[in-house]
Amino acid sequence: MVVFDPDFAYKVVGIILPVNATIVVTLQYLASRHITRGALMKWLAVGSLFFLIGLTGIIFAQRALPMWVLAVAIFSLGEIIIISVEYIVVDFIAPPHLKGSYYCMQNLSSLGGAVNPLLTGLLLTYTPPVTIFGLLMLATLLSLWFFYRGFHLAPRSAAG
Repeated sequence: MVVFDPDFAYKVVGIILPVNATIVVTLQYLASRHITRGALMKWLAVGSLFFLIGLTGIIFAQRALPMWVLAVAIFSLGEIIIISVEYIVVDFIAPPHLKGSYYCMQNLSSLGGAVNPLLTGLLLTYTPPVTIFGLLMLATLLSLWFFYRGFHLAPRSAAG
């Protein structure tokens, strides 16, 4: 609603929410059953790539509704992969006696849902709207790096 008129914004939201929901509901099982513990970093990289491509598509979609649909569909595939993998990753990196604590900490990600409206509002107030997508892309890359570091530190922490 900051970049486009409210009618177009409502039209986009009315289209992309069902696209996201349909893709997640129909493809979650198909995607997650192919994820194996031995290829977690590969899957995280693929999911992150889908996030980045989807966000880039949203940045350039402008008033092209088919572009919005395609970008959100690609982003949703990344969402399916990342969410499926993150539980397996926590199980992989957590020492056996701390698995419960690691899963508990993973649930702190729900705080993002609470803080998101405030931070997004501040960003939209003081920066150009495209800043949000740039920060999401940066967060995606940073998260991938943290997962990568966790994978490489896990064997040492389990052994020592």
